[in-house]
Amino acid sequence: MRIREATTLDHHALVGMALRFLKTVSTYDFLVPSREHIGRVVDVVLDSGVILVAEVPDAVVGAIALIAVPHPVDGTLFADEVAWWVEPEHRGGLRAGPYLLGAAEDWAQRNGCNMVKMVAPLPSSVGRFLEKRGYRAIEVAYVKHLGVGP
Repeated sequence: MRIREATTLDHHALVGMALRFLKTVSTYDFLVPSREHIGRVVDVVLDSGVILVAEVPDAVVGAIALIAVPHPVDGTLFADEVAWWVEPEHRGGLRAGPYLLGAAEDWAQRNGCNMVKMVAPLPSSVGRFLEKRGYRAIEVAYVKHLGVGP
């Protein structure tokens, strides 16, 4: 397995992974994703941030997407996770998730970010994994679906 920066040639695989993620994670069950919209999100992140992919021969099996933005409180640049996903059949043994996170932290440092903001559903093994890697929970997001839109 190797970690590399995604290119436009990865667009189809990235959109497919995002759609599989949204179908399997109940946290976002109120969203109605479309291939077209997810494709636009992939394009925006490729243009304004980075998508790092975990690749095995002939297949992309995971990705982490980040954008570098100024913090709203003090303007300090930080890397904000847009998405992080490893195909279920490639979790564990390959350590794709930890390698992607390490590569994301490296990218953030090289791009002048002083922190990385990651999100995880509550409760989750992802949150526990992040805490073991030195992350700390500082807020919890609360979402109320208002039923407007699709």
